[in-house]
Amino acid sequence: MALRANADQAGASETSERPLPRLCLRLLSARILRQSLLLLLLVEAIFIAEKLNETILTVLDRSAPTFLIPIFVGLRLPDVFNLALPIALVIATYRVLLQAREDREMLILSGMGISAGRVLRVAWTAGAIALATSILVSGLIAPAAQFAQRYLLFEARFAALRDGGAPGIFYTFAEFTVFVTRGDTQDRQLFIHQRKKQSGDTESVTTASSGELVGLDGEGTLALRLGNATIVNFAAPLDAAGTDSLGQEITCPTCSLLPRSVPTRLMHSRSVDAAVDPQLLTEFPARGRHIVEAGLFDLLAERSSLYSDTARAIELGRRLGRALLCLIVPLIACVAVVLTTARTRAVALPVAAASVLALDLAMSSLVELGGGLGILPLAALMTALVVALAAAAALHVRRAEVAMIMPALVRA
Repeated sequence: MALRANADQAGASETSERPLPRLCLRLLSARILRQSLLLLLLVEAIFIAEKLNETILTVLDRSAPTFLIPIFVGLRLPDVFNLALPIALVIATYRVLLQAREDREMLILSGMGISAGRVLRVAWTAGAIALATSILVSGLIAPAAQFAQRYLLFEARFAALRDGGAPGIFYTFAEFTVFVTRGDTQDRQLFIHQRKKQSGDTESVTTASSGELVGLDGEGTLALRLGNATIVNFAAPLDAAGTDSLGQEITCPTCSLLPRSVPTRLMHSRSVDAAVDPQLLTEFPARGRHIVEAGLFDLLAERSSLYSDTARAIELGRRLGRALLCLIVPLIACVAVVLTTARTRAVALPVAAASVLALDLAMSSLVELGGGLGILPLAALMTALVVALAAAAALHVRRAEVAMIMPALVRA
């Protein structure tokens, strides 16, 4: 009876002690994720600081409201997220595990029966969480942000055109290119270039001292009202046979010796009203017309018929490649911890970060070269590469388990 009671007490004690190692591992994982988040915010802040001037100019040049600037800044955050996340994860994993090793936390965990394999599992879990986050951002959030940017710029452009056009900006509508010079409102000049395709005249250039769109409110026909307008039509390219590029006869065969841009007709008027096709101003391609705006499910569904199989494979491969990096970068950090000594402390982390960038470049090259294989073969090839590299990194850490546990820096 006494032996049984002692056995029961030992079992109860063992049961009460088992949650402690799991708690330590959860705390270690939480530290990795917390530092990854902070480093991710830092990398994003650096990116935004670099692109801030470009973003502000993009908004202001289209005469958009200034309150759109912080909105555009937020919409540009996903642009670098999928590369910033692996970088932040490898740095955070390295810092946390190295600190735990040098503070002898790894020795304590080893004394409780936790091997380096369990630590690798913690790093792998953090990588899996990062992979899911990367797929969510690249598959849903980033495409939506790309579409939102295009939509806001379209609205700003339409509002600027309604008010006479923003100065210093080229507007392109089908065969028309419009430019408004900078300066005071009274001194601005309007420039319109038209490349004709169904006429004997191939090009037309119009300059005017003022321009106004009439009928945008839906009343009457939409028209462009020009003041002090000068319209110059240019002849089609001529051949030696005395015909233009459309095969029409001309009255001056020797004109074939002249340059292509020969003015044939010139007209000046104080006021000109030209009918405008409303679709030129209001045409807005739906989301998905550009592949970067296509979500993950759009690329995999029947709606992906808008793109070729090669384009779909390359786009999906890029997104998948960045996501798969998140699985291997924690193991790269573990290898860097194993290799960190007093002599290699200054280079271990930079080499690990450079390895992540090299893998990203290798993934991009693989996607470009293997895009013609199709989505499934390309995804299988990238997954096999990541699994092989991850297995090699894990094997190296398991063989050097002592270096993963024992402090190795000078202060130890």
